[in-house]
Amino acid sequence: MDLGRELKSFSSDPVEWAISLRERWGERGEQRAKRSHTPHFMPWPPCPYPIDLQWEENLHETIGAAWPCPDQRRFHDLWEEVMGSVQAQVNEVGRGVFGQDGWADGDTALSRTVYCMTRHLRPEHLLETGVARGITSRFILEALAENGHGHLWSIDLPPPGEPDIHGEIGLAVPDRLRPSWTYVAGSSQRRLRPLLSRIGTIDLFVHDSKHTERNLLFELEHAWNALTSGGAVVVDDVDLNCGFHSFRRTNPEAPAFIGRAEPLRPDVGRQDDTGVLAVALKRRGPRDGA
Repeated sequence: MDLGRELKSFSSDPVEWAISLRERWGERGEQRAKRSHTPHFMPWPPCPYPIDLQWEENLHETIGAAWPCPDQRRFHDLWEEVMGSVQAQVNEVGRGVFGQDGWADGDTALSRTVYCMTRHLRPEHLLETGVARGITSRFILEALAENGHGHLWSIDLPPPGEPDIHGEIGLAVPDRLRPSWTYVAGSSQRRLRPLLSRIGTIDLFVHDSKHTERNLLFELEHAWNALTSGGAVVVDDVDLNCGFHSFRRTNPEAPAFIGRAEPLRPDVGRQDDTGVLAVALKRRGPRDGA
């Protein structure tokens, strides 16, 4: 334990520090399982996911969207614009470059997925956990602007004890998009349930916060219950824990699509040296016209 960092975290927000301490205590079993099943040189469990090489095509077909996706050309133009803007403001972009804990910027696959899902599903209420520099937030908001409606709420706990990088939170989001965005500072453990109670229902949920099984299942349980029929959850970095396997066992009726991440550089040690993301759809019921 880094005592100096703990003291900084406590002094900056005692409530979040206490929540973090509780969660770290609760995650001890998960960490023990990692140590017992994982080679010493790998910091995550061997929890592979089956990759569907046509996952994007199959996802588009399932939601009734055209393939090849006509919105992807617009995405690629935006990607160049967004990355150029962010790179002009920070030293480095990509995996493991944000804060002492090595938080990551959203990669190409995740950003493309949230952009396309927002364009195709035309959601009204969207919720994400994890912001950092706001690259995925930016693509959601760009899609909402093109749709002409919708609002994004983003829950994010800035790195405790690292106030020098707090100014980078959401820097990818320009002022013109901010009227459709509400940034909620804090952990999902503290903010998710009250926010969902206020919003009521959501149409799209994006998980990209703390990637432990405990935290993922907490977020998915509450987000899935609030998700409207025909809505979707997008989950980044599922290969870092076995939580999405558990979610699928609990919700076997939900179509799921699993694909490779697309980091800017190889992420050695991750599944396929890339990492894995997933999308799950909440089927429409008989009353929804399905």
